[in-house]
Amino acid sequence: MPPLKKGRRKNLRQILRKERDRLRSALHTELAEKLGEGHSSHFNDALDAGDLSFVDLLETVGVKLVDIRQEELAKLVEAERKLNDGTFGLCEICGCEINERRLAALPFSIHCVNCEERLEGNEVRGKGPTL
Repeated sequence: MPPLKKGRRKNLRQILRKERDRLRSALHTELAEKLGEGHSSHFNDALDAGDLSFVDLLETVGVKLVDIRQEELAKLVEAERKLNDGTFGLCEICGCEINERRLAALPFSIHCVNCEERLEGNEVRGKGPTL
């Protein structure tokens, strides 16, 4: 596999840094919203069963959002490892370079558009991955 060109490596690194900053900011904001004063004030009010159910739902959704952000951060760490190894931005199926515009929109893309379309087509027809 040929090494990443210097300009492409720089562009891909910028894409990952931008995504890392976005994820950290989103995680910080979500945690502040869930753990901040506004959130804890719900527990100081006299709540009926319906209110308690709603607060439980908000907490569950908040925890799920944090889980999603943590999963995205783990993917980012993997992407940065691949960038250092020289394999980030290469399709895991065919080995071709993934378009930088695709990576800017979906930084954790591991397939080029052609391979992704083939995978999605197989899943629609019932030929995709099974559990």
